[in-house]
Amino acid sequence: MIQRLFGKLSTPKVSITWSNNIPVHKLNAVLSEKTEYLYCFIQKRTFLFYSTYKLLYVGMAYKQTIEQRLKTHHKLPTVVKKKKFGTSIILRFGTVSSNTKITESLVKAIEGILIFVHKPPYNTTERATYRNKEVVITNRGKYRPMRKKISLR
Repeated sequence: MIQRLFGKLSTPKVSITWSNNIPVHKLNAVLSEKTEYLYCFIQKRTFLFYSTYKLLYVGMAYKQTIEQRLKTHHKLPTVVKKKKFGTSIILRFGTVSSNTKITESLVKAIEGILIFVHKPPYNTTERATYRNKEVVITNRGKYRPMRKKISLR
């Protein structure tokens, strides 16, 4: 009945613009900034002429500073301590824009999809199944090693 009145309900389309790399040892410089909804920890391994990236963790913060979120973060010490020789741990922030209102439930859905699709080793929820909103995601900026486009329908 709702669909007859308002037409087909559209699937939210979101764009996430990922920041440049922030080395974890420089984290204090950005602690008081408001978060841009999503963040991820990535392992960077540098060889002679190139680098590889491995996604370790995806998280969200909604209406919090980075410091507030990371103080309650149970995985951060583990992720940072797992640094191996020739690697560094970097942090990136994701700014979300959407064709719909950005709510906490939308940001949670985006986080769940990113975890389900990429299966970062330090995320334990949403890895096996995803049962939330349908969302179409386009990653921009420094998004690798994540996929450019993600659509679960």
